[in-house]
Amino acid sequence: MDQQPVPDTDLGIVKDFLLTEHAHFSQLFRENEALGERRMQFFLGLVAAAITGITALATAEKGLFANNLVGVVWVALGTSILLLVVGWLTYERLRQRDKVTEEYKQIRHLSNSS
Repeated sequence: MDQQPVPDTDLGIVKDFLLTEHAHFSQLFRENEALGERRMQFFLGLVAAAITGITALATAEKGLFANNLVGVVWVALGTSILLLVVGWLTYERLRQRDKVTEEYKQIRHLSNSS
């Protein structure tokens, strides 16, 4: 087979396409990383708020849970179960994010080597 040279205009179009695609996947990569960080920050803030709330209930001198250690234990148990479920969901979503991020890295690497 006789190969014909590719015109310079076609090479320019291909080059522009690859650069645009690289920029697009780089942006997706950055957004995906930032989203994962926000999820983790939200979960850690939720844990801190739960600990603060349970501590406030346990040390309250007035109110529903004043001198009611059994009530505080039940609230702590319920909160712990809720945090376990939310933490597990957050962890699974972060694992999915890591897979997608790895795919973006591979695509960026392919477009760099082209």
